[in-house]
Amino acid sequence: MTEARQVFSQVIDSPRGQIVNRRTLPKKVETDIAALLALLSDLAGLVLQFDAQADGPRLIEE
Repeated sequence: MTEARQVFSQVIDSPRGQIVNRRTLPKKVETDIAALLALLSDLAGLVLQFDAQADGPRLIEE
């Protein structure tokens, strides 16, 4: 009987754990996307700096 209880509790608890993981995933993705956008913003600033200089366009093309 104890084995049956253990198996039952594992089956019942597994979906609950999956649901918790699914709920935290969007938060993690949201923070990762925010970090990526910050990096892209920094990169865009660098491109503007290169573009403003005389040799900048040549450096960007290479």
